[in-house]
Amino acid sequence: MLTSARGGWALSVGTIAAAPMPVVVYVHPGGARANSAGVMLTLAADVAAMAPQTNIGSATPVLGGPPPRTSTEDQTMKDLRRKELNDGIALARTLAEGHGRNADLAERMVRKAENVTAAEAHKQGLVDLIAESEPTLLRRLDGFTVKGSKARRLQTSNLEIKHFVDAGIDTGGTDLDGGWSWSRSFAFAFGGAALVALALLGYGPAGSSWRRWRRKRRRLRRQGGRDRG
Repeated sequence: MLTSARGGWALSVGTIAAAPMPVVVYVHPGGARANSAGVMLTLAADVAAMAPQTNIGSATPVLGGPPPRTSTEDQTMKDLRRKELNDGIALARTLAEGHGRNADLAERMVRKAENVTAAEAHKQGLVDLIAESEPTLLRRLDGFTVKGSKARRLQTSNLEIKHFVDAGIDTGGTDLDGGWSWSRSFAFAFGGAALVALALLGYGPAGSSWRRWRRKRRRLRRQGGRDRG
Protein backbone atom coordinates (compact mmCIF):
# COMPACT_ATOMS: atom_id res chain seq x y z
CA MET A 1 0.00 0.00 0.00
CA LEU A 2 1.16 3.53 -0.74
CA THR A 3 -0.29 6.04 1.67
CA SER A 4 -0.73 9.60 0.52
CA ALA A 5 -1.39 12.54 2.81
CA ARG A 6 -3.14 15.50 1.19
CA GLY A 7 -4.60 18.72 2.48
CA GLY A 8 -3.99 21.90 4.42
CA TRP A 9 -1.47 20.61 6.95
CA ALA A 10 2.20 19.80 6.87
CA LEU A 11 4.89 17.37 7.90
CA SER A 12 7.63 19.07 9.88
CA VAL A 13 11.22 18.56 8.88
CA GLY A 14 11.86 16.68 12.12
CA THR A 15 8.93 14.34 11.54
CA ILE A 16 10.08 13.54 8.01
CA ALA A 17 13.58 12.78 9.30
CA ALA A 18 12.21 10.61 12.12
CA ALA A 19 9.89 8.58 9.92
CA PRO A 20 11.10 4.96 9.74
CA MET A 21 10.43 4.75 6.00
CA PRO A 22 11.43 7.00 3.07
CA VAL A 23 9.10 9.99 2.62
CA VAL A 24 8.42 11.49 -0.80
CA VAL A 25 7.36 15.12 -1.06
CA TYR A 26 5.51 15.80 -4.32
CA VAL A 27 4.70 19.39 -5.35
CA HIS A 28 1.60 19.32 -7.54
CA PRO A 29 -0.64 19.97 -9.48
CA GLY A 30 0.47 22.30 -12.25
CA GLY A 31 0.37 25.89 -11.01
CA ALA A 32 1.35 24.96 -7.45
CA ARG A 33 4.45 26.33 -5.79
CA ALA A 34 6.75 25.34 -2.93
CA ASN A 35 7.93 28.50 -1.22
CA SER A 36 8.87 29.58 2.29
CA ALA A 37 8.47 26.53 4.58
CA GLY A 38 7.57 24.47 1.52
CA VAL A 39 11.17 24.71 0.33
CA MET A 40 12.41 23.18 3.60
CA LEU A 41 9.81 20.41 3.49
CA THR A 42 10.82 19.54 -0.05
CA LEU A 43 14.53 19.56 0.82
CA ALA A 44 13.85 17.38 3.88
CA ALA A 45 12.18 14.68 1.78
CA ASP A 46 13.97 11.44 1.07
CA VAL A 47 12.69 11.86 -2.48
CA ALA A 48 11.71 15.30 -3.79
CA ALA A 49 9.37 15.34 -6.78
CA MET A 50 7.55 18.07 -8.68
CA ALA A 51 4.86 18.22 -11.34
CA PRO A 52 5.41 20.17 -14.55
CA GLN A 53 4.44 23.84 -14.41
CA THR A 54 5.25 24.17 -10.71
CA ASN A 55 8.00 26.21 -9.09
CA ILE A 56 10.09 26.25 -5.93
CA GLY A 57 12.03 28.91 -4.01
CA SER A 58 11.59 32.30 -2.30
CA ALA A 59 12.45 31.14 1.21
CA THR A 60 14.01 34.36 2.51
CA PRO A 61 12.78 35.07 6.06
CA VAL A 62 10.54 38.11 6.42
CA LEU A 63 9.97 39.65 9.84
CA GLY A 64 6.56 41.19 10.47
CA GLY A 65 5.37 43.72 13.01
CA PRO A 66 5.39 47.51 13.26
CA PRO A 67 8.37 49.49 11.97
CA PRO A 68 11.12 50.25 14.51
CA ARG A 69 10.70 53.54 16.35
CA THR A 70 14.24 53.95 17.69
CA SER A 71 17.76 53.17 16.56
CA THR A 72 17.90 50.42 19.20
CA GLU A 73 14.75 48.78 17.85
CA ASP A 74 16.10 49.13 14.31
CA GLN A 75 19.34 47.38 15.27
CA THR A 76 17.39 44.65 17.06
CA MET A 77 15.31 44.03 13.95
CA LYS A 78 18.46 43.82 11.83
CA ASP A 79 20.03 41.37 14.27
CA LEU A 80 16.90 39.23 14.28
CA ARG A 81 16.74 39.18 10.51
CA ARG A 82 20.42 38.22 10.26
CA LYS A 83 19.82 35.47 12.81
CA GLU A 84 16.83 34.07 10.90
CA LEU A 85 18.63 34.38 7.56
CA ASN A 86 21.75 32.54 8.72
CA ASP A 87 19.68 29.86 10.42
CA GLY A 88 17.63 29.34 7.26
CA ILE A 89 20.72 29.14 5.07
CA ALA A 90 22.34 26.55 7.34
CA LEU A 91 19.17 24.46 7.43
CA ALA A 92 18.70 24.58 3.67
CA ARG A 93 22.30 23.57 3.02
CA THR A 94 22.19 20.79 5.63
CA LEU A 95 19.02 19.28 4.18
CA ALA A 96 20.24 19.55 0.59
CA GLU A 97 23.67 18.09 1.32
CA GLY A 98 22.17 15.28 3.39
CA HIS A 99 20.21 14.09 0.36
CA GLY A 100 22.88 14.73 -2.27
CA ARG A 101 21.15 17.81 -3.71
CA ASN A 102 22.32 21.22 -4.91
CA ALA A 103 23.15 23.03 -1.66
CA ASP A 104 24.27 26.22 -3.45
CA LEU A 105 20.89 26.63 -5.13
CA ALA A 106 19.13 25.84 -1.85
CA GLU A 107 21.17 28.56 -0.14
CA ARG A 108 20.30 31.13 -2.83
CA MET A 109 16.60 30.41 -2.30
CA VAL A 110 17.02 31.58 1.29
CA ARG A 111 19.68 34.26 0.87
CA LYS A 112 18.38 35.84 -2.36
CA ALA A 113 14.80 34.50 -2.63
CA GLU A 114 15.75 32.72 -5.86
CA ASN A 115 12.91 30.79 -7.48
CA VAL A 116 13.10 28.22 -10.28
CA THR A 117 10.72 26.11 -12.33
CA ALA A 118 10.31 22.38 -11.77
CA ALA A 119 12.32 21.65 -14.92
CA GLU A 120 15.17 23.92 -13.79
CA ALA A 121 15.10 22.50 -10.24
CA HIS A 122 15.47 19.01 -11.69
CA LYS A 123 18.19 20.08 -14.13
CA GLN A 124 20.20 21.73 -11.35
CA GLY A 125 19.88 18.76 -8.99
CA LEU A 126 17.57 20.29 -6.39
CA VAL A 127 14.75 17.76 -6.87
CA ASP A 128 14.91 14.13 -7.91
CA LEU A 129 11.94 13.52 -10.19
CA ILE A 130 9.42 15.21 -12.47
CA ALA A 131 6.06 13.46 -12.71
CA GLU A 132 2.77 14.55 -14.26
CA SER A 133 0.54 12.67 -11.81
CA GLU A 134 0.60 10.38 -8.77
CA PRO A 135 0.37 7.17 -10.86
CA THR A 136 3.25 8.44 -13.00
CA LEU A 137 5.22 9.25 -9.86
CA LEU A 138 4.71 5.72 -8.58
CA ARG A 139 6.04 4.26 -11.80
CA ARG A 140 9.12 6.47 -11.72
CA LEU A 141 9.77 5.71 -8.07
CA ASP A 142 9.98 1.98 -8.77
CA GLY A 143 13.67 1.11 -8.64
CA PHE A 144 14.66 4.60 -7.46
CA THR A 145 17.63 4.60 -5.07
CA VAL A 146 17.11 6.77 -2.00
CA LYS A 147 20.20 8.59 -0.73
CA GLY A 148 21.05 9.59 2.82
CA SER A 149 20.30 7.87 6.12
CA LYS A 150 17.40 5.85 4.67
CA ALA A 151 19.30 4.69 1.60
CA ARG A 152 17.52 1.84 -0.18
CA ARG A 153 16.10 0.86 -3.54
CA LEU A 154 12.35 1.51 -3.71
CA GLN A 155 9.81 -1.02 -4.92
CA THR A 156 6.56 0.76 -5.73
CA SER A 157 5.01 -1.39 -8.45
CA ASN A 158 1.40 -2.40 -7.78
CA LEU A 159 1.11 -0.20 -4.70
CA GLU A 160 -2.22 1.38 -3.80
CA ILE A 161 -2.67 5.14 -3.43
CA LYS A 162 -4.77 5.96 -0.38
CA HIS A 163 -5.61 9.53 0.64
CA PHE A 164 -6.32 10.26 4.29
CA VAL A 165 -6.77 13.36 6.42
CA ASP A 166 -5.26 12.60 9.82
CA ALA A 167 -1.90 10.85 9.64
CA GLY A 168 -1.31 11.16 13.39
CA ILE A 169 1.76 13.29 12.65
CA ASP A 170 2.95 16.25 14.67
CA THR A 171 2.44 19.55 12.85
CA GLY A 172 3.97 21.82 15.47
CA GLY A 173 6.90 24.16 15.04
CA THR A 174 7.56 27.39 13.22
CA ASP A 175 8.85 28.27 9.82
CA LEU A 176 11.42 30.82 8.69
CA ASP A 177 8.93 33.65 8.96
CA GLY A 178 8.97 33.27 12.73
CA GLY A 179 5.26 33.25 13.60
CA TRP A 180 3.61 30.68 11.36
CA SER A 181 3.24 27.04 12.28
CA TRP A 182 4.41 24.51 9.69
CA SER A 183 0.80 23.53 9.04
CA ARG A 184 -0.35 27.11 8.45
CA SER A 185 2.66 27.82 6.25
CA PHE A 186 1.90 24.69 4.25
CA ALA A 187 -1.70 25.73 3.68
CA PHE A 188 -0.61 29.26 2.74
CA ALA A 189 2.19 28.24 0.40
CA PHE A 190 0.54 25.30 -1.31
CA GLY A 191 -3.10 26.28 -1.51
CA GLY A 192 -4.18 23.28 0.54
CA ALA A 193 -3.58 20.56 -2.03
CA ALA A 194 -0.31 21.19 -3.78
CA LEU A 195 1.97 18.84 -1.88
CA VAL A 196 1.60 15.13 -1.31
CA ALA A 197 3.85 13.34 1.15
CA LEU A 198 4.04 9.71 0.12
CA ALA A 199 5.03 7.31 2.88
CA LEU A 200 6.24 4.21 1.11
CA LEU A 201 4.84 1.14 2.79
CA GLY A 202 3.87 -2.42 2.12
CA TYR A 203 7.25 -3.92 1.41
CA GLY A 204 9.61 -5.53 3.89
CA PRO A 205 9.94 -4.06 7.37
CA ALA A 206 8.86 -0.55 6.32
CA GLY A 207 5.16 -1.36 6.59
CA SER A 208 5.34 -2.68 10.14
CA SER A 209 7.69 0.16 11.16
CA TRP A 210 5.15 2.69 9.88
CA ARG A 211 2.33 1.04 11.81
CA ARG A 212 4.37 1.00 15.05
CA TRP A 213 5.29 4.64 14.48
CA ARG A 214 1.66 5.69 13.98
CA ARG A 215 0.53 3.80 17.09
CA LYS A 216 3.24 5.52 19.12
CA ARG A 217 2.23 8.95 17.79
CA ARG A 218 -1.42 8.30 18.65
CA ARG A 219 -0.49 7.23 22.19
CA LEU A 220 1.57 10.38 22.71
CA ARG A 221 -1.22 12.59 21.44
CA ARG A 222 -3.78 10.92 23.71
CA GLN A 223 -1.39 11.26 26.67
CA GLY A 224 -0.88 14.93 25.86
CA GLY A 225 -4.65 15.48 25.84
CA ARG A 226 -5.04 13.84 29.24
CA ASP A 227 -2.20 15.90 30.70
CA ARG A 228 -3.78 19.16 29.49
CA GLY A 229 -7.12 18.06 30.96
